[in-house]
Amino acid sequence: MSSDNATVKKRVELATSKIVGLLEKVDAFWGSESTPPNPPASQDAIAAVEKRLGQPLPVDYRTFLELHDGWPMMAHFLFLSTAQLLDPEEFGDPADDDNSLKGGAWLIVSVEEDTGYCLRPANESWEVVEVHQSEPDDPTTFVEVVEELAKDAEEWAEEA
Repeated sequence: MSSDNATVKKRVELATSKIVGLLEKVDAFWGSESTPPNPPASQDAIAAVEKRLGQPLPVDYRTFLELHDGWPMMAHFLFLSTAQLLDPEEFGDPADDDNSLKGGAWLIVSVEEDTGYCLRPANESWEVVEVHQSEPDDPTTFVEVVEELAKDAEEWAEEA
């Protein structure tokens, strides 16, 4: 693993563990019933998602899946599992020319009440775009999204 990949992995691990440690207080703030993140995805499941996409996942999102195969509920949002990402009823048939997973299209990785976080290929990398009721924000990276959620969780915990 390169030092950049190790740094990304450490950042993802730190941010998700911080959120997990604050779940009880986050739930008190939101009046929600969060669940812990799922166990790690198998390498086969991750490879199947990458095969369906026709390209490797970004390092930060792949790292998240290696740690947690989705997160069913954290306050008012969720991160999709590899099974959900592969479900043709959710994302269509990859052989279909209109499929949302084909070239330049977006892969939804998280859903909130009125917001989605989408991965989209960008040159030789990927970017995460936060979409509010169909209006995209400026692109960022997946690890930055998780770190921002960890900061939000700290604020919510303080206010609970």
